[in-house]
Amino acid sequence: MGSQSDTAPGTANANHQWVLVVRVGSSVSPRGTTMSMPRLTTAWIRKVNCS
Repeated sequence: MGSQSDTAPGTANANHQWVLVVRVGSSVSPRGTTMSMPRLTTAWIRKVNCS
């Protein structure tokens, strides 16, 4: 874990969750994921900024 000294553990965890959301969403409905991507991105950015 020492290789990511410049990245906070919380940020890495958030990124992992984000990838998970994108993967699950795209596997369920690729078109739906593309349409809701701006909304998801905005919500994710807000979540990261608040934490």
